[in-house]
Amino acid sequence: MGVLLRLKFTRGSQVFSIPLPLAKDVLPSAIFYATITPTLVYLVLDRLIIQPFVRLEHEREQKKREDEEREKQVDRRHEAMNAQEVLRSLVEQIKDKEGSQGLIILEAYYGHLYPIIDESSIKIIDVRIPLQTLVKDSALKIETTVSKSNLIGFYDPCVGEQKSLRIKYSFHSQIHTVTYQDLEPIILPNRSNKKDIL
Repeated sequence: MGVLLRLKFTRGSQVFSIPLPLAKDVLPSAIFYATITPTLVYLVLDRLIIQPFVRLEHEREQKKREDEEREKQVDRRHEAMNAQEVLRSLVEQIKDKEGSQGLIILEAYYGHLYPIIDESSIKIIDVRIPLQTLVKDSALKIETTVSKSNLIGFYDPCVGEQKSLRIKYSFHSQIHTVTYQDLEPIILPNRSNKKDIL
């Protein structure tokens, strides 16, 4: 019978078997080459063709996902900025109503705030206007424990990263600064907030 190399391919429920005669007699060299040659051919094809192709395909898919996420991010940013523009006139009314003794949001930044706040960072957004619109009777209460990025005028500037909300506000002519984690409820004014010395 000799030495045969049998190639098998499976497609669905069908199995294709192709016998390739390598030698008429059973010789150690024929057995060696019948064993080593297909393995080497497979390894060379895998390293030079299959792996680079799979890697390239994976990189294309990753880039496509990143581009789609970037487009969604830009859309969410535009929606948040449009909402802030709409709320701007309401903020002035609330500030007039609160007066100098009420709760006035001076600064509010949301996003990846640590180690320091860089207002020009793309991972931080100014949310002073939407927060001021939530002030009712000199109090700001956001008791929900869902992400602040779901609030009107907010969006997620750093998807997948830890986010915080830093608020600097004035209450009874005293300036306070407080930082909340993304899922933490907010209640302002709060006597335990750090006072800034002017």
